[in-house]
Amino acid sequence: PYVVSLQNGRVYRVESSGELTFVERFEGAPVGMVYLDGSLYVSDWGDSWIYRYDLTDESVTTVAGNGVDGLQDGPGLSASLGSPDSLALGPDGAIYFVQAVDEAHTPSQRIEHDLSLTR
Repeated sequence: PYVVSLQNGRVYRVESSGELTFVERFEGAPVGMVYLDGSLYVSDWGDSWIYRYDLTDESVTTVAGNGVDGLQDGPGLSASLGSPDSLALGPDGAIYFVQAVDEAHTPSQRIEHDLSLTR
């Protein structure tokens, strides 16, 4: 399993001994994370992005958000996100998340398999 720290922007792997092993550091404010198909998806509340961290090659790719706060659906990198918060993996394999805009959580959005965003 993995955990993310909002305070220091780091993702850690939890070893069987209970020790934490550093995996990656994100510059913004990572608050949510899910595992899907060999990758960790991390929501960055501070910068309004969602990243994919590939556990095999250790690469980081932005999969959602254009860096502009807002609530605009569309292809992953064209969509505007409003401080994406918690992430959850749905039974359909899509990633669901809520956004904290104006201190009120908005209805959930989902990242489809083609990386487009819908409500």
